[in-house]
Amino acid sequence: KSASKAVATENKQTEVAETKADNLSDAARQIAHMKLAKIALEAKKVKTIAAKIEDAETNFDKSKQETALKTAILGAGIQDVSNIKVSAAFAEGSAAHRTASCTAGSGTKQAKTLVAQLAWLCHAESSNAVTAVCRKKGDGSTAWNHNSGTIADEDIRTIAQTCPSGKGKMMTPTHLRTLVENVRNLVHQDGAVGYSVDYEATGCTSSSGSGVCIKLGNYNEDPPAALNKLGCQPVLDHLADNLDKRISHNKQLTELKSRLQKEKEEAISCNQKRGGGTEAPAPGAGPDPCRPNSSFQSAREQEKRMHNTQRQ
Repeated sequence: KSASKAVATENKQTEVAETKADNLSDAARQIAHMKLAKIALEAKKVKTIAAKIEDAETNFDKSKQETALKTAILGAGIQDVSNIKVSAAFAEGSAAHRTASCTAGSGTKQAKTLVAQLAWLCHAESSNAVTAVCRKKGDGSTAWNHNSGTIADEDIRTIAQTCPSGKGKMMTPTHLRTLVENVRNLVHQDGAVGYSVDYEATGCTSSSGSGVCIKLGNYNEDPPAALNKLGCQPVLDHLADNLDKRISHNKQLTELKSRLQKEKEEAISCNQKRGGGTEAPAPGAGPDPCRPNSSFQSAREQEKRMHNTQRQ
């Protein structure tokens, strides 16, 4: 629409007027036509290439990514740490005694979210408890025993709120993968089971002489699958992959736009040089982008083939 107005109006838009297209001789106009044909073909190539670029925009849906991340960290439907609930953090809606809930996963009352796992590590046990694992404030209002009881919503919120905020911090694919690798490096294997954080020798009861850890079942058979039970690992890996795709996507589109801009500026420059001329430019020393050459002729032939194909 804006292009048609530029052609129709008496007062040409500045950029159109600057090309001196109205002053071109027939010879110069023919050159300009070939140059524009080359630009049109370049635009078609750009469109084709852009369509082939993996659609990172679709894969990187901000809302979906954010929801998946919050679900893995806080629990389904929880938007921030101020409204965390035990019912959302642990599988089946509640925590059990520590022995059952120290296992990562989505099984009966297991620690399926990051805050559930953090609560298990930080909250104090009643018998020979290891205290102030995270901070003294994170010990909880009531001891969480290894053979009974549960924890309160307020306690799990307090523990989550002891973590530093990451708002405003730049997150790169490398940073996300480093986080995953750091968690992987915390795992100690004992027989068939993996234990994340601090394992002693007698399980993860959080009492003195035991371990302050998260249990990863069947670790010996499939370590990646066992780590994925923590919940955050696959989400962060997926997010890092999608960030890589988006970065690549944006880089390629920027390069394509640059190619088009270069062709456009070259065409305007050529028209300005030849505006009002009566003859085609004479051969000169060195390459002249404004002089007809094999690439121009090739572009023209391709334009004809494109036109004939479209008519069929």
